[in-house]
Amino acid sequence: MIDSKPVKVKISGFEELVGGFEVIGADQVLAELDAVMSDVVEHVGKKAKANYSSRVSSSGRVFEQLRWRHYISKKKQYNVYGQVGYFHIPIIDAKYSDTPKKEIPAPIVGYWLEFGVQPHSLASGSKAARRVTPNGSAREAKGQDKTPWHTGFAGRNILNSAYVSTFEYVNSSFDNIIEKLNKRVFDVKGAA
Repeated sequence: MIDSKPVKVKISGFEELVGGFEVIGADQVLAELDAVMSDVVEHVGKKAKANYSSRVSSSGRVFEQLRWRHYISKKKQYNVYGQVGYFHIPIIDAKYSDTPKKEIPAPIVGYWLEFGVQPHSLASGSKAARRVTPNGSAREAKGQDKTPWHTGFAGRNILNSAYVSTFEYVNSSFDNIIEKLNKRVFDVKGAA
């Protein structure tokens, strides 16, 4: 099973910085942070779409589900989040063209595209050899060496390279908004 827990990053010292923003007002600060996050996730998302178009030969449902979103935290003050990834990717059964047969969790599809898939048998029972029993041994596989075979593919590094290539843009966007908010705080405190 793939561990799809998000990476958590804690930046210390931000509370003191935010404390000065109270003279501006929480609504104005959140509006500024939300606008920057919207711009950042759109920039990274467009880069990921461009990477997908150049590195993957098809542009079907997976491409359509490569999306981005941002939102303001309902629980914590001054927290704004952004996500770029694959959201809601159904497999469609041929009999029922509009009814999803099975949902594939988005992190799994993202993992396959980022890191690739090893060649493996698609025959009935072939997955059993990849499962491990409680005592640590693999089960006997009845179809591991039979056809049909999935040929596998190399990882495409779609999202990872989008994040890395836009790192300077993301950092400068947040640096600029912090400077802008600090200037407004000093202007308000200076006028008082």
